[in-house]
Amino acid sequence: MIRCKSARINLDHSGAPSPYADGFNPNVDQYDTDDYELEERLIELIASTYRIEKENVALCFGAQNANYIAFRATLKSRDLVAIESPTYMPIKVLATSICKVFDLDRDPSHDFHFSEKGIEECIRRGAKAVVLTNLHNPSASSLSNETLMNILEITSRKKIVVICDEIYREMHYGNPPDPVATLSNNAISVSGLTKLYGLGDLRVGWAIAPPEIASRINLLRLYIAYRLPARSVAVAIEAIKRRNWFRERMLHIAMRNLVVLKEWLEKESRVSCKLPQGGLMTLLKLPAEVDDMKFSEYLLDRFSTAVCPGRYFGIKNHIRVTFSCTTADFKSGLENISMALDNFCV
Repeated sequence: MIRCKSARINLDHSGAPSPYADGFNPNVDQYDTDDYELEERLIELIASTYRIEKENVALCFGAQNANYIAFRATLKSRDLVAIESPTYMPIKVLATSICKVFDLDRDPSHDFHFSEKGIEECIRRGAKAVVLTNLHNPSASSLSNETLMNILEITSRKKIVVICDEIYREMHYGNPPDPVATLSNNAISVSGLTKLYGLGDLRVGWAIAPPEIASRINLLRLYIAYRLPARSVAVAIEAIKRRNWFRERMLHIAMRNLVVLKEWLEKESRVSCKLPQGGLMTLLKLPAEVDDMKFSEYLLDRFSTAVCPGRYFGIKNHIRVTFSCTTADFKSGLENISMALDNFCV
């Protein structure tokens, strides 16, 4: 990541760009940033947004911290947990640090959806939890409400907890799927301000869960790191109030860059990809003979263009390419991928 930051063209940043230059200038002076009640105001706002009770909301230091504390609040060392594959690798690493894990395959040939046999395998092996992302990271494939309800019905009968990282959910190009925590009482939804809002610097995230689990998550967070920075909480309140503005901004970036992606894919026959259903990223399948790690390093060193190797997510022979940058940079980045392929495909 440190190397990628120095790249001239960064196609490895999956969140929206920082919003401050586009007109988001929150007036936090209206808040008493020494006021401990700020967290309570943020909790009430999140509860209103999700249309749930505030007892279902737990604040955390970003979505990644929320994932970890949700695992800690629900899992024991002897438990077995099913983690989707491919997935965002820190999710798997964090779960592995707590309990035993096994892969629940998402099928690339079927839009990275789950097979019914896969869910049945979770039950057969005695899984205590199933961990998902929606939108899926890295493919940006979406699980519909119907699919989610099917998974939740099967798992709830066996008292299996479903934990879903939904940091990209609201970046769906159509109607976003519902948060799993609002569909079933055996589910936990995790999100934050990093992706849609482009406010990862705030480190504000949350988990939506049944009250007894949300209470445990809140207590664990307080024990680990105490309260969130008051100024971050104040900015978060103003951002969530303007969530429709953030969504329109993200969609505008996505639509203009998707045109570039489609035009490039029509010309570049050596790669293939399923167009994303949301977000600012896509997963490209490389030619069979191309090693994704070597290709990504070559692209960075030779063309100063950063992408993410697929093996980081557990899917080799792929790269994740993001398009949160300017259209000109995205077009140049794709052209650089083509030129790099010239040296790998002989």
